Amino acid sequence: MCSMKKTYIKIFAGLGNQIFQYCYGLLRQQEGINVHYILAKTYDKNGNSYDITDVFNLFDINGALANNIFSPMGKFSNLRIIAKKIFAKYIIGSYETDFYQKADYIEKLTTKKSIHDYISFRNKEIYMQTDFFKQIKNCKNSVSMHIRGGDYLGEGSPFSGICTNEYYKNAIRYLKERLENPHFFIFTNDRDFCKSIFNPLEIKKEDYTIINDDSSLKDDPGYDLFLMSTCNNNIIANSTYSWWGAYLNKNEDKLVITPDKWTNTNTPSLEEIKPKNWIRL
Repeated sequence: MCSMKKTYIKIFAGLGNQIFQYCYGLLRQQEGINVHYILAKTYDKNGNSYDITDVFNLFDINGALANNIFSPMGKFSNLRIIAKKIFAKYIIGSYETDFYQKADYIEKLTTKKSIHDYISFRNKEIYMQTDFFKQIKNCKNSVSMHIRGGDYLGEGSPFSGICTNEYYKNAIRYLKERLENPHFFIFTNDRDFCKSIFNPLEIKKEDYTIINDDSSLKDDPGYDLFLMSTCNNNIIANSTYSWWGAYLNKNEDKLVITPDKWTNTNTPSLEEIKPKNWIRL
């Protein structure tokens, strides 16, 4: 009897990218491949880690908690990661590394199961006790609006100059024409850049709320992602982080606005990463 083919998939970069990589592995698992992941954990200056295994409970295609992620900790963790990569690449002969940012992958994965059968927020109960969560849930037509600056700025960035003031104006106008009294919840990683986009944005003060960092959750990327997903509708940036905030939104009638292109290099193209029913502006 032939043994099941094995592959190792690298999990890396930001949280949104890591979810795509994990989901790609689930697709490979559906094909009958014995999938293992290699995750080199990253830590902030306070020693906190917010990788996919910290933010989510992860489940395999059979509904069991995932136990196939190699992510050693401690003094020699980097050496162990390198050794595992060498083993995967040269001994097993199957080491896969990419971003796998394709809506088709996710839609294929969720043909029979919901994405929520594969990933769930570890700290959901904590997030649900916050004032911002309660504000969103009490709002009839809530809209998350993600404005990403920081690492997206600067000459030569493949992401800059796409989500402009005009993009957000058009998105707000589009939703106001279709929703009754929408309220916009603003998420950003860069307050100064947000101000440059936001003013003038032709939106009344009573029609928006800027999500400020909760002191106990300010470093936890799962918190903003969870809040985005609980809004009824979403205006996303060209960011896999806000892509997942919209995709994890359970509202069957949600309107999701995406920019007209994803990157300046067309990698990935908007056609690859945009689900069919999302609206490009």
